[in-house]
Amino acid sequence: MDERRKYLRVNSTFQIQCQTFDKDKIPLGSPETKNISVNGVLLVVPEKREIGQKIMMKFNLPGSEDELMARGKIVWAKSFTSDAIDIGVEFLNIRDADVKKIKEYILSQSN
Repeated sequence: MDERRKYLRVNSTFQIQCQTFDKDKIPLGSPETKNISVNGVLLVVPEKREIGQKIMMKFNLPGSEDELMARGKIVWAKSFTSDAIDIGVEFLNIRDADVKKIKEYILSQSN
């Protein structure tokens, strides 16, 4: 895998509330993150998800009570174990204020 990244990311584990972003709005539970950038997040989920599936996410960055919201799209998936699949989610729609909070969090964690 090419490790050159367009955006700085940090390893960080926290829960995200997810649901599909379609007419059914199916809850996807509360997967854990592995890392986050201003462009997206790496989640660990128990079952395969469709590449291209759009999801709504709500989450709090560690140490913050502010709830952030984003709409994203699953851009890749890779299984490393039989009960956990990593999925890369690209943010498609996120408030500027929430992007700023993610930037501040990344900078605070990367020092």
